[in-house]
Amino acid sequence: MDDTFGDLEQQRQEVAAQLRRLSGRIKAKKRRMRSQRARGLVRCLTSEMIHFMMTLLLVSDGDTAPVLEWLRRKAAGGKIERRALARITAEQLRDDVDGLSPASRASYLTTAVPETRCRLHRVYSFLCEFRLFLWVVGLNVEKGVAPSTVDLCRRFLETWPADGVAGVPAPRLAALMARPVSARMWAVRWRRRWGIRHGKPRIRTTVGEPEVCDKVAR
Repeated sequence: MDDTFGDLEQQRQEVAAQLRRLSGRIKAKKRRMRSQRARGLVRCLTSEMIHFMMTLLLVSDGDTAPVLEWLRRKAAGGKIERRALARITAEQLRDDVDGLSPASRASYLTTAVPETRCRLHRVYSFLCEFRLFLWVVGLNVEKGVAPSTVDLCRRFLETWPADGVAGVPAPRLAALMARPVSARMWAVRWRRRWGIRHGKPRIRTTVGEPEVCDKVAR
């Protein structure tokens, strides 16, 4: 009986050792994959681009949509190779931000350094403009309407985080709203940046056919 238990215990130890070796290989493979992805990003992005991208990920709470849009715009401007952009996925970006240590996260969001504070302001500006773009597209598609310049300015200011990182100033747009011409010029520049143009809505029936017939009869 003792020999049987001894054999079972030896087999258990061998299986446990095999599992530990397999787990170590899996962890080593994951580390190599992360390292390869990081080297790939370093090759296609500058240091400033990487800092901007990681800050944008942190500020947007891990939302990869604005980051991918920012990368697409960089590629369209010729600052990133399109082949390199095709290798960057949302899952990879989430893994990169999840792998940041608390110290690294704090360094991206600190306002003690003027350079970092300026980057945070640019990150917030891009994120708010992106969300404003989604809002306008939603109004166009769902309701078939286009917001006015005043609505654009108000929505942008509402999107700007009131309780954001201390030291990041609010945009000057709040002062520009007192000057209609300046606010209108900001809206024109924003529409150009995001490819939004004014168009004439198509004519369509807004009431049902029975109601139309009733109005005609009267």
